[in-house]
Amino acid sequence: MHRLLFRQIKKTMGFQTIEEAEQWLDTLLEHALDDSLPPAVLTLLQGLMPFVDRVDTSYKSHERDMEIRDRSIRLSSQELTESLELARRDAVKQKQAVRELKIAANDLLKGLAKPELSEDTDSLNGLAELMADLARERNEALHEVEVQRRAIDQHAIIVVVDNEKQILFANSKFCEISGYEEKELNGKSLEIIRSSYHEESFYTPIWRAVRAGEVWHGEVHNLRKNGETFWVSSTIVPIEGNAGQAERYVAIMTDITHQKLLEERISDSQRFYQSITDSIGEGIFAVDRSGTIEFLNPEASRLLGWTMDELRNRRFHDTVQFQSPDKKFIPVQQSPLIQTIKKGEIYFSEETYFTHKNGLMFPVSITAVPLEDDRGNIRGHVGVFRNISERKNIEQAMRDAFSQAERANNAKSEFLANMSHEIRTPLNAVLGLTHLVLNSPLNTQQKDYLQKATNSANTLLGIINDILDYSKIEAGKLDLDIQPFIFDDLLEKVSNLFQDRAVSKGLLLLFDMGGDMSLPLLGDENRLMQIFNNLVSNAVKFTRQGQIIVSVELQPRQGQQVSVKLSVTDTGIGLSDAHQKKLFDPFTQADASISRQYGGTGLGMSITRHLVEQMNGTISVESAPGEGSKFSIDLVLPLAGTSNTMPPLGAHQFLTLCCLNDALLPVVGLVEKTLSTLMVPHEHCTTHRAESLPEQTTHLLVVADKITEERMKQLAEAFRSKQLDYSHLRILTPGNQEEMRHLLISHGLSDAAVMQLPFTQRSMHDFLNQGAMIKDAQTGFTSLDDIGLVERRLNGKHVLIADSDDISQTVMSQQLNSAGIKATSVSSGADCITLCKQLTFDAIILNNKLPDIPGWEVAESLVFGNSLTTPIICTSTEDASAIEDLISDSGMCALLTKPVSNDDLLRTLDNYMIYTGEAEHAGDDFDDIKDPYASLLQSFYRKYSVSGNTPFDFLVEGLQQQSSVPVEILAGIRKDASAIGAKPLKKMLGALLQQDTPAELVHAAIPKLAGELDMTLKKVVASLDALSNVEEKQENEQDFTSQVQFILNLLEDYDAKASDNLQQLYSEHQQSPHRWVLQQAIQKVSQYDFEAAAVLLQPLVNGQ
Repeated sequence: MHRLLFRQIKKTMGFQTIEEAEQWLDTLLEHALDDSLPPAVLTLLQGLMPFVDRVDTSYKSHERDMEIRDRSIRLSSQELTESLELARRDAVKQKQAVRELKIAANDLLKGLAKPELSEDTDSLNGLAELMADLARERNEALHEVEVQRRAIDQHAIIVVVDNEKQILFANSKFCEISGYEEKELNGKSLEIIRSSYHEESFYTPIWRAVRAGEVWHGEVHNLRKNGETFWVSSTIVPIEGNAGQAERYVAIMTDITHQKLLEERISDSQRFYQSITDSIGEGIFAVDRSGTIEFLNPEASRLLGWTMDELRNRRFHDTVQFQSPDKKFIPVQQSPLIQTIKKGEIYFSEETYFTHKNGLMFPVSITAVPLEDDRGNIRGHVGVFRNISERKNIEQAMRDAFSQAERANNAKSEFLANMSHEIRTPLNAVLGLTHLVLNSPLNTQQKDYLQKATNSANTLLGIINDILDYSKIEAGKLDLDIQPFIFDDLLEKVSNLFQDRAVSKGLLLLFDMGGDMSLPLLGDENRLMQIFNNLVSNAVKFTRQGQIIVSVELQPRQGQQVSVKLSVTDTGIGLSDAHQKKLFDPFTQADASISRQYGGTGLGMSITRHLVEQMNGTISVESAPGEGSKFSIDLVLPLAGTSNTMPPLGAHQFLTLCCLNDALLPVVGLVEKTLSTLMVPHEHCTTHRAESLPEQTTHLLVVADKITEERMKQLAEAFRSKQLDYSHLRILTPGNQEEMRHLLISHGLSDAAVMQLPFTQRSMHDFLNQGAMIKDAQTGFTSLDDIGLVERRLNGKHVLIADSDDISQTVMSQQLNSAGIKATSVSSGADCITLCKQLTFDAIILNNKLPDIPGWEVAESLVFGNSLTTPIICTSTEDASAIEDLISDSGMCALLTKPVSNDDLLRTLDNYMIYTGEAEHAGDDFDDIKDPYASLLQSFYRKYSVSGNTPFDFLVEGLQQQSSVPVEILAGIRKDASAIGAKPLKKMLGALLQQDTPAELVHAAIPKLAGELDMTLKKVVASLDALSNVEEKQENEQDFTSQVQFILNLLEDYDAKASDNLQQLYSEHQQSPHRWVLQQAIQKVSQYDFEAAAVLLQPLVNGQ
């Protein structure tokens, strides 16, 4: 509050201090908020405070004005004079500053290409604002220049040199491309990056031009610091000095090294494509937009009879394509080729005719493609053509034969029915007789001829089966037989079928397995095998060299299902896209040349596709000509139980894997993959020498095709230095297993194990697990189905053969006799019935087509009329699906479709043979058997042949302990059945162990299961009985050794009797593991190479 205002309030109100006055005003202000007071009073109180503030402000302003006036009056005259002088000087300085600002502003305006200031411009404030604007514009311009400089610097390679070519400046891009740092370049001559590519004459005109003030453009080859070269597209700009002469030169360059490489490649490609067009087997021509010929390759010249020089400047249409097939003239405007090209479309025709120089016309298959310029305008076209006269003739012949083919197609059903019998009967004789002869001593040429005959017969059989299967597909009668199976069994069949074929062609057949191949699945194993057969046989057929990989990938899915991915990959001739599209069509192949060169009906892939689709799967192919093919199949199959875990490989503490042939390196990866699945500790070693093997090595797996003498010594040395047993050596080979084994024997490595590619997970497991068995094993059997063991069980049995075909009788009798089975033959149904009443047989093989009585009627008479219990097996040439119900109803056990292989015949007899082994025969009588497999058989019999109980009683007793599915009991039996190779029993148990199998179905299947277990036990006893006579075997071995020694003595004396003795020894020991050596010795003697024969036989006397 101002003091004058306080004085007036003090006089009026009587306050003593300013604080009291201010307190009084605050109280009035509080009352102004009291709404209970009269409005007039409130108005007075509310306006009082603003009034007091205004009066207080007025007093303060007045006092400040008085102080200013007093200060001004107190200034002396001297001070006033000094102030005036200072103001005058400031005015002079201001004028000078205005002049300088105008000069600076005009310079900036001139630099910015703007008009200069007028003379009357003298406002300092205006100039200051103008300078600020100009400075801002200048900074923006400088910033823009800097941005552009940076952009150029980032994109372009820049170097600045003086008249002496000394480098004044080099940007980072120049340093980067030259390989020099900036400090290495400054002050150095530009010659530092000069290469020897250009002559001096190249650089002289460049410097002459730029020193004359001209800008030079061109491409220069330069040298990096590290000796590498690079190309740049360069622009050199001279920079003039004050004297108007060029003092500096700015070179702006772009790296075109990659462009130059592309140009070089394009040039190479042009030469390459020129050579292709010159050597290609089809005619090629090119014309310009007017139709004038620009190019003609040699084949086109040959086909047309014209040379390029003769056709130069001539129109192609007027010279070559001017006639129709009926020799009518075709104007160029009406040419379909020209009209199509004008539309910018590709022209293709097989109805076009060209005219030879000699006037003769010929049909061509032609493809013409329009050529466009940069703007998309048609500038001509190029055409490829070939003479198809021969094909046209064939097509005409085909059209002529089409009506005849249709008539023949109407008789197809009748033909197929007769063909099955008429072809299978002689095929049965061909295959049977060749099999018998192949098992006799032969020289190499004879064996080769017979093997080719067998292969041809099997090919014919495959064709017949394909035709019959396709007929079923067309009629919708091809059904699937869904049963439990494992891929280990399936792949083993593939191996057995194609192993020798692949080896004979020098191909590498491999299995790539992902997942557990012993996982039981539900599917049609036979049809899956048929799919593999079609795919792998094609791969072998169409692959000349390289490898074939059969891949199986199993991936469990939800809902007790497994995703199955199958593929067959080869390195064969491959397929084009066009051929792939018709690959699965029936009666077709990729093209006619395929059928001519490789044979085949073209049905296999069509049947494969139908089978895959019937399994709700998909099949696809990836291929390119000359690059091989990959056929892939995707399926989803249900689980049939849990995996049958193989016994652990406890004897193998650590396996070292090495490869002796680089060509077999792909095998190593697949081996390691399988070893990991089998959980075998292993390591891959690049050499087999002792010093390179890991310290923990206990076993050595060698992948090799052939092993030289030196490497054999190295292997032996490695085993000696590591103190390993030779039985710990494994040889995995793509070649002949017997040859490799003989090679090992000849080098004293008879204890080593050999396996031929391809391998399955189970075969690899068994291969690695042979170590403990090799020394003690006498038979090498691992399954009840091993054909050698089947023969021993059937030895001494008597079988009746009823067949009207004399050759079939002879073949089958010889097959049975070779297995030690007595065979009696009859040719009619009546004779069969009569003989069965007179004699007792262990089995009857009955043909369904007998001249007097059908086979099924003969069986009915024997089974239902005479109560015969002897197993009867039917043989037939008819389609099995058409007669299987009739065969079953007549009381026969099984059906074999001709031609019948030796193994199928023996295994079928074995499956239905009535063996009468008793329990006591499996006890102490067999304790002298040293064969490990026999020990497994003994354990199985003692476990399941409970004294006083039948197998059915054994199962019922286990079921009484639990009302649900007896998983533990059934799984235990399946595990033991797998150990002895009882495949039918194992398969039946796998079906019952499915997780979705109701308990009542399992209980209902117990009688059938008990019957199969009973049959297995009888086979076990029969097998033990066949293996039990150890002393007799030892005597036989001693006799064998003495006979070999006698033959060696004859060979030393060059006695020709050695040949007869060898032949006799071979015929007596065809089941011997030494049969291969005997056969090779026979061949050497037949060539009068007695010394080589002695070398082969000597290890047999030495116990190797």
